[in-house]
Amino acid sequence: MMKALTRFLLALFLTINLCLTATAPRVFAQTGEPPTLDGFTATGSNKQRQLEEQFRAVPQAASAREHLRRLTREPHVAGTPEDYQTALYVRDQLRAYGIDAQLKEYQVLLPSPKRPSIVELLSPRRERLSLQEAVLPEDPSSSHPRIIPLFNGYSASGDVTAPLVYVNFGLPDDYQALKKLNVEVKG
Repeated sequence: MMKALTRFLLALFLTINLCLTATAPRVFAQTGEPPTLDGFTATGSNKQRQLEEQFRAVPQAASAREHLRRLTREPHVAGTPEDYQTALYVRDQLRAYGIDAQLKEYQVLLPSPKRPSIVELLSPRRERLSLQEAVLPEDPSSSHPRIIPLFNGYSASGDVTAPLVYVNFGLPDDYQALKKLNVEVKG
């Protein structure tokens, strides 16, 4: 009984899929218009397709390198003058590509540390860990004077003494993996 039902549903699915696949080109051929994009009106679909074609024509290795260089040249933390300059650059580039790009300002809560965070191992030996990346001669940004030290942005201030646990990216799957290994992360 179950096999017959499975075969029936599979046959029904394939038949519907075949009918849709067979009729879609005819509908397109009859109207001369591509189907409307999901989430767009017919007019909006046409405008969206034009924008997509416009952007497909733009990418070039040299311009990609230049944009990457410009966008990573210096730190541009949200709310700083460098952030605003970055926003202007992106807006101006989009405008150069024919996009009517605008900037909008918002008032938002942006945390920043009053003093550097400290992470210190207490055992097996006492050691203060660096929260700054090592300076590399081949990476000028690693020694930039305006780099903000690492901090955990919306967490409460305080002191925590607990075993150090590596949680990869800190995603739910990472915690599940630790749970399977009987590694406790509460503290």
